[in-house]
Amino acid sequence: MAAVLSTLDVTAYPSITHYRYQSHGTEVLAAVLGPYESRAAKKAYYERVHVDVVVSHLDFTEDTAEVEARVKACVATLISGEQYPYLAIMVNLQVIKAGQEALLPVCLNAAYLALLESGLALKHGLYAEEVNGVTIALVPDTSLVIQSFGSALVQREAYVDAVRQVYRHSRKVPKPL
Repeated sequence: MAAVLSTLDVTAYPSITHYRYQSHGTEVLAAVLGPYESRAAKKAYYERVHVDVVVSHLDFTEDTAEVEARVKACVATLISGEQYPYLAIMVNLQVIKAGQEALLPVCLNAAYLALLESGLALKHGLYAEEVNGVTIALVPDTSLVIQSFGSALVQREAYVDAVRQVYRHSRKVPKPL
């Protein structure tokens, strides 16, 4: 019998990238796995990539379903899905230490920076911050708000001021190539 030699194409396998993000005492470790083939990525996802987000906390068992859903919605708008048809990307956010800042903007920023580090094709950047009880996620250097979340009604002027503040802070965020 003849020996069969084969080469292993490592680019065909998913990669794992991680990024540790800290803001105002809150620390999150974000890991990105993918793109990879998944049973969850059905034919219906031809135009976009399937995104899974898992948020877990080391200190306590807080219900993170709302944070996961909001991060997933934002991440899905970032990734250039047509470049990854039928594939899936997993973003795992491990909250190492909870501080003064709300969890959602820290998770959004950590997820974006981990995606940027992974080298995946991104449509645009993301920067999130909480101002006056409203979390605003926008495209850096623009006034395009991706999503905004708040638990209470905010006056229009206060909201516009919050968007302006987040816009000013977003200028320091790295942009995708």
